Amino acid sequence: MKGPLIKSIDNVIYKEDSNFEIAGTINTDGSNLIDKRNRSVKQFFFKEEDIGHSVAKRIIYNEIVRGVKKIVDSYTNQTPFIDLIKPEFSFNFLKYQDTDEGHYEWHTDHHSKHAPRTLTCIIGLNNSYEGGTLSVINDNTSLHLKRSEGVIFPSNFCFPHKVYPVTKGERRVLVAWIS
Repeated sequence: MKGPLIKSIDNVIYKEDSNFEIAGTINTDGSNLIDKRNRSVKQFFFKEEDIGHSVAKRIIYNEIVRGVKKIVDSYTNQTPFIDLIKPEFSFNFLKYQDTDEGHYEWHTDHHSKHAPRTLTCIIGLNNSYEGGTLSVINDNTSLHLKRSEGVIFPSNFCFPHKVYPVTKGERRVLVAWIS
């Protein structure tokens, strides 16, 4: 993902706060469970079917798919046991804000019935925040994602991850799930 794309994402996606809603977690029945002790973040799902007639959103969507596909191809070339015949992508823009100590406790991204995901790809979209460290598997593998940096890992139960509270500013990331 290159700088101009991230600037476009800022202008089209993050410009309107009304795009974002309080994020929850998937309950066992598939409903959205909101518990700010577990997860405090705002989200905006960016789905192809929601683009409508917006040329700007179509360009951004296509560029995100192209960028994430490069990351996924690189990952799957290094891990040949992951077989993605025809990958499907879903995108979620997240805002972790210091005003509500944006965080997400330990979790995984795969839910066999309601969110069958194979890979999780998280890309940093800004630098102007403190805290908000991402830990994957355990606290020994922590990352402070900066603009254009990313991480990819399987979405299953072997890769729990956590985002520690943002203490200053706003942490912006793009989460791409590949099924």
